[in-house]
Order: sequence, then C-alpha cells, then structure tokens
Amino acid sequence: MNGVKKFDEGKPDLSYITDAPVAMEGFARVMKLGESKYGRSNWKLHDDSNRLIAALLRHLMAWQNGEKIDPESNLSHLHHVVANAVMLAENETLMKGKSND
Repeated sequence: MNGVKKFDEGKPDLSYITDAPVAMEGFARVMKLGESKYGRSNWKLHDDSNRLIAALLRHLMAWQNGEKIDPESNLSHLHHVVANAVMLAENETLMKGKSND
C-alpha cells in the first residue's frame, strides 16, 4: 500500500457487503417496507425470534414452491428471507448484550 500503514488486521472487511449489491438492495427494500408498516427498527423493541423464524420459513417455502415474488410486497421472497435472517442475527447479538448487563 505504498508505505502507508493500516492497522485493520482482525477487523471485519465490510466491503464484502458490496459484493452482493442486488441482495443488499433487496434487503434494504424489505426493511423500508417494514419501516412503512411498523416503524423503523421496530423489530429491535422485542425478542420475537419465533415470529421472525416463521416469517423466514414462509418466504423460503413460498420461494421453494415456485412463487419467486411476494404478492404483497412485489419483492423477492429471498430478499425477505435475508431480511428476517439479518433481524434474527441482530436480535441474537442484542439479547446477548442485555443478558450481560
């Protein structure tokens, strides 16, 4: 790097997010839809992992059964799967932090 020191060893390379722009845009669209229906980040207010899992599985099964686009949102079922998986992962991290208080 032309002699410039960069102390980023061991830090996550968030540039990987840009390797999947279509998926990330779909994720953002699903989250925006959720904001319009429930309020931004409303899902962080409670640990309702069973509902998130149920929604993820409904979207995954619809996609697996040949319905690629969710009729309500007009977005890919897989983008809904990604959004639900991200919310589950984020909630897991948030809940771990609360249990350590």
